Amino acid sequence: MRSLRLFFTRSRSNPSIFQYRLQRFLLTRSVRFLMKAALPVGAIIGIVFYLIHENYWINVEQFLRDLKYEIVHSPGLMVHSLTIEGASDDLAHEIRDVLPLEFPVSSFDLDLDYVRNLIIDISRVKSAGVHLQNGGTLSIEVVEFKPAVVWRNSESIQVLDAAGTPINTINSRQERVDLPLIAGENADKHVTEALQIFATAVPWKSRLRGLVRIGERRWDIILDKEQKILLPSLEPVQALERVISMNETSNLFDRDILLVDMRIPDRPTVRISQEANKVFLENRKNQEEKN
Repeated sequence: MRSLRLFFTRSRSNPSIFQYRLQRFLLTRSVRFLMKAALPVGAIIGIVFYLIHENYWINVEQFLRDLKYEIVHSPGLMVHSLTIEGASDDLAHEIRDVLPLEFPVSSFDLDLDYVRNLIIDISRVKSAGVHLQNGGTLSIEVVEFKPAVVWRNSESIQVLDAAGTPINTINSRQERVDLPLIAGENADKHVTEALQIFATAVPWKSRLRGLVRIGERRWDIILDKEQKILLPSLEPVQALERVISMNETSNLFDRDILLVDMRIPDRPTVRISQEANKVFLENRKNQEEKN
């Protein structure tokens, strides 16, 4: 201690000597050890003891929670409304019922892929896009399957689109009397052709009951009064046009006809009812007797 006091006493009388001796002092082994090892280790130990204190971590966690909440629920990140485009009114209502959303909601809490998958799972939805727009709006763009026909098969009654894609299952034909009816196995694979036949048979729209797929090869047209038109497997529309032309010239289906067979288009065949056949034979017999 005496030497240390002597060091500072002599050094104050001469600043240059003071600086020199201070530098020499700092370069001593004990001081260098203190500066390089003891002080950093002590500081680390002090920090560790401070950090492991329970109240500190509680405060840190609470601070982080508060900070996250402030960021997530900042006004610029909040979603306040929902718009649905491309969907009919009833489908838009169904989408709103399916989505588990309560507005306002933070955009951080919205999983757009999850929302999109919920919408895609609706049978009437062909595709969907989900986007966040400026102003806090969740925008949903939907491409909806358009119902085209009702398909009755051995297991169910389904509504199909123009490509034969199932849209939904119904319990009764009466639920969709606005759509034309097809029946038979694998009839759903030929919806495009069926729609062409329905479009051609417009003159009989009020009498047309539906189409039946026969042997997975061709169609039968079913009319009221238990009348049928048997179409060929090839060029059925052209065969139907010929039957329509025949009916326009001779009122074919106003008579007691059971069916018109066009499976061989060059040789159409007409089958009449038993009563009509009986009357025909009697008239023929009477005519022969007169001759």
